[in-house]
Amino acid sequence: MASYRFARAIVGIGAGVSFAPVFVAAMNARPDAPATAVGFVNGMANLVVLVGTPLVGLTFSLSSEGRVGFVAIAIIWLTALAFLPSRRFLVEES
Repeated sequence: MASYRFARAIVGIGAGVSFAPVFVAAMNARPDAPATAVGFVNGMANLVVLVGTPLVGLTFSLSSEGRVGFVAIAIIWLTALAFLPSRRFLVEES
């Protein structure tokens, strides 16, 4: 039961992270087309939701009862967190 609580907390934190730093980084990466960069970020987020939700749902049919799916979400979220731009980069560029 404790592992489920931990997994739910990780998913909740991941869902609550603001997209603002990602949007700023995308706009800084493509100053010639900032709207396109933001649209691309939104499109990728929607793709992850559309593909990831059924895949995590499939993990509930495994013997781990969905724990593998939550662990995968946590690993992906932590990997994405590692690639966020630093606050210094965001302040200097904006």
